[in-house]
Amino acid sequence: MRIFIFVCILGLFANNALAKDKTVLKNGKILAKCYIEIIGGERTIHKVTVKEKALSALPQMIQGKQIRVTGKKGLKSVHKVMECVPEEDAFKAGRARYLEEFQAQ
Repeated sequence: MRIFIFVCILGLFANNALAKDKTVLKNGKILAKCYIEIIGGERTIHKVTVKEKALSALPQMIQGKQIRVTGKKGLKSVHKVMECVPEEDAFKAGRARYLEEFQAQ
């Protein structure tokens, strides 16, 4: 009986941990991630907070901007934005999913 109760409680915690709803921050902003290419051809994942209604315009907003890139000194210019999605969602591009998995958090 104790094992059954333990498994039920564990299932409730796991269900809450795996829930995939958008994490809304203060002022209606959400966390988003973009698969980008910086000047020089290197591709990386860039994370940003943005208002939920501005998510569709995010690629145009960050293209050409200067950003910090992990492992690089100074700021780098964004050459091309391939894809932007909410932080909880998965990228469509396989290379982006691979980079996200192995990129330092």
